[in-house]
Amino acid sequence: MRDGWNRILGVALGLGTVFRLQVVPALNWRFRRVVGDVFANRTMVRVASLVRPLLRTPIFVGIAGSAGKTTTKELLMGMLSGAREGVANPASFNDVSSVAKTILTARRGDDFCVVELSEDKPGAMDEPMTLLRPEVGIVTVIGDDHVGAFASREAIAAEVGKLVAGLPAHGVAVLNADDPLVLSMSERCAGRVITYGVSARAELRAENVRSQWPERLGFTLVRGDERHEVHTQLCGAHWLAAALGAIGGGLAMGLTLSECARGLAGVPPFEGRMQ
Repeated sequence: MRDGWNRILGVALGLGTVFRLQVVPALNWRFRRVVGDVFANRTMVRVASLVRPLLRTPIFVGIAGSAGKTTTKELLMGMLSGAREGVANPASFNDVSSVAKTILTARRGDDFCVVELSEDKPGAMDEPMTLLRPEVGIVTVIGDDHVGAFASREAIAAEVGKLVAGLPAHGVAVLNADDPLVLSMSERCAGRVITYGVSARAELRAENVRSQWPERLGFTLVRGDERHEVHTQLCGAHWLAAALGAIGGGLAMGLTLSECARGLAGVPPFEGRMQ
């Protein structure tokens, strides 16, 4: 029995390596043409469910919310990539098969795996959360994007809140203190909570926000008695929440405030974000 299980795990790890080396994408369309997309995606999810328990070194991060997920993810990746190794889902691909594929690109020696999660319909978070098992959860904002599927913003918040409720006792929730629906999710967290925003109640607070063209977004980051000047390469103050959420994620993963500020300054604008 043990030999059979080891063979299954070996195949799973092998498939993860293949995905990382980009061999499977080159053959992907041929495989899918034979077996169909549904079977291919479900197989990938099953394999990822075998691989995930073996990945004990990377810190798994989930990002959810109605808007700002991709920007937060890209900024966090840029901050972390200077001194650490890891992976994230590409672009805005956040369905369960994309979550599975991202897990399969991770290696056991990686430091992190960052994945944004979809909340486009009731129950959408359930399978990805079971698959990802995140230790850090970042929630951006609750909007009206999927109100047709949920009927109310409160119902959307309940779905997104599964990310916070699913964190382990040693986990960290990073929550937008400027959104009451997001802030209330702290009650569902079994671990530590980091709040961010311009609100006086936020643990990570932005002051002196400036972004008048051609100047890029900058602000004073305040946490207790600490104050750091943060300079980004992004155009527009509307990226402030994403920048603060990424900083909160960096803190949750062991970076200092000064490391977060330096890392954020080095992240260039990316596709679809006024680069």
